[in-house]
Amino acid sequence: MLICEQIHLVWLILLVINFIMAILFLLSTWKRAKFSSKPILDARLKYSYLDVVNYLNELKGEGRKLYQNSIKYLDMIFPLLYAALFIFSYLKIGCWKPDITINKMIFLFPILAMIFDYSENINILYFLKNHPNYTKSKVNKSSFMTQLKWFFILISIAFVLLYLVL
Repeated sequence: MLICEQIHLVWLILLVINFIMAILFLLSTWKRAKFSSKPILDARLKYSYLDVVNYLNELKGEGRKLYQNSIKYLDMIFPLLYAALFIFSYLKIGCWKPDITINKMIFLFPILAMIFDYSENINILYFLKNHPNYTKSKVNKSSFMTQLKWFFILISIAFVLLYLVL
């Protein structure tokens, strides 16, 4: 039981930190709203070359700098935190419901979400730094990373919900 108590404590700490990060991210999004009412690229399910060009044009220099800083200082930490929260959620459910067997393969889904999120962040930072000098191909690859990120996040959530109802 000592391990389950430690898992619970780490899970609780991760939950609080993720909540704080979400609030900080919302505050940075609120600051960016004065430059554009459109959702940031990270929050979209997909985007095209024209979406990126138009959005970054709309942000102008100050808005792009604010977006760049929110990625550098918040969104480069957040993927690791939410992946850890998913993993510890699975472990916590395993402690809470010892009669069910949690397939070890599900730990891969939040890790993949994190990897694709980092890839997306690196691409968006590239767009912000080099605006408007980037290719349609680079934007399409970045959009695909974003789609994969959301796919693996949704799979991770689905497994938490599935194991909660079993």
